[in-house]
Amino acid sequence: MAPNSLHNLKKRKRPAPPANLEDENCNDEDQIRVGSDYQADIPELLLRPENKHKQRPKSLKLWFPPKKISEVQLNDYILLSKNKYSYDTEQCLGLLYWNKHNLEKSIRDLSNFSPHPNWSILDKSNFESAFNKFGKDFVQINKMLPDKSLKSIICYYYSWKKKKTEGWTIKSVNKLEHICASMIENGHSDKSSSAKSEPDNTVFTTTRQVC
Repeated sequence: MAPNSLHNLKKRKRPAPPANLEDENCNDEDQIRVGSDYQADIPELLLRPENKHKQRPKSLKLWFPPKKISEVQLNDYILLSKNKYSYDTEQCLGLLYWNKHNLEKSIRDLSNFSPHPNWSILDKSNFESAFNKFGKDFVQINKMLPDKSLKSIICYYYSWKKKKTEGWTIKSVNKLEHICASMIENGHSDKSSSAKSEPDNTVFTTTRQVC
């Protein structure tokens, strides 16, 4: 193409857009639309399922009175649980509820979930004496506690060890009981003598539950 032709093209102006096109664009973009024809269709409120609004219970139900078990059967089950397997009422009823009030299955499970039996003061004292002598030789300790099973002795050892760490032994309990008995007998009349009779460097916390 000749140079003059290129020069003429550069000078040539583009045609202006029609006036009505600008008006249409302005009308489409800037016009305020009023009336029912321009309103959005808003659907009705969709409610969530009711169960999503309910809070989950924080407590655990352990018992609900059954209809298929008579009162006599229930009392016999509770007595069996307490006398033979050392359950308390809450524990045996909780086991029955866990088994969906199946009495036969609950009776079979009593031996599988038997709680730790209570030890007498004499048993605890004999255990501490045997432990001080034999250490963790539970076979030798069992010889000094023939009425206790080896499993029961080992289970008691761990609970006793925890209480010992907290400062409780059978000797400290006996000292505390002796001090309390002396205070009751003397009627708190001689506080100085009670203070002298108390061992040095011994601190007792009466708010703890002594098993």
